Amino acid sequence: MPLPPSKRVVFKRNPLFGVAAQMRFHPILRIQVETPAKFQEAIRSQFAGYEVVNPSAIAIPPGVPAEVQVAMRASLQSSLNISFDRAHRFVSGDGNWTVQLSQDSITMACKGYPRWEEFREKFRPVFDSFITIYSPPFAMSVGLRYQNAIERSKLGHVGVDWRDLLSSFIAAEFGCDGLSEADIVSDLHRFEFKEGSDRILVQHGMATNNLTKESVYSIDCNLNAIGKVELKDVITRLDQLNKHSGSLFRLCITDRLFTSLEPTDV
Repeated sequence: MPLPPSKRVVFKRNPLFGVAAQMRFHPILRIQVETPAKFQEAIRSQFAGYEVVNPSAIAIPPGVPAEVQVAMRASLQSSLNISFDRAHRFVSGDGNWTVQLSQDSITMACKGYPRWEEFREKFRPVFDSFITIYSPPFAMSVGLRYQNAIERSKLGHVGVDWRDLLSSFIAAEFGCDGLSEADIVSDLHRFEFKEGSDRILVQHGMATNNLTKESVYSIDCNLNAIGKVELKDVITRLDQLNKHSGSLFRLCITDRLFTSLEPTDV
């Protein structure tokens, strides 16, 4: 499915609450049996915190609706693939950035997303240090994940129907004559499609913020370059996935919602 081209912008009122980049590789047993001391030293100036974690214990920011949390956790293995062996997590001083290293993947994530260029600049030295220390021959896949939660009250849309903010591409039921938003009990959706050689998984739906009791809409996009990726091409493939993500998100929302997010030219 060729995604329609979309002008790249940065949102001042960004609905993202989580972004992650991941590279997968054939298992490296050293990572499972040894403490990654050399890797820690290489990135410690930016990621001073350290802990051993269960990768399935995903960290979700407070206030994310319970329904969205359930969907996120259920999608772990089908989105950005996660090994269920132990992993090593390194955390930035402000807690916004994490690097997670397991025997078959390395993932960098953030909660407060600045813009792609800054994210990539943060990821590059982590990637380079990993390659230098562990020498994988190639990547089995690379991926990006963008998690959005649209809250109408924060965007000046109290009382506005979802049909006026979301396109029929993802939320056709809201445009159905005779069916009101109040009548819809649940509308969690999941679909996957091909974009050239890449695969894109979208999970979306309406939920309730447990703290404010407000109805919110979650759009969780997982973009993956499937198959062997040469190490020299990893950053380029991530750039391409990022480009897909902008086009996909624009396809999901109406002009009214787009404008209220306060887009600025890059």
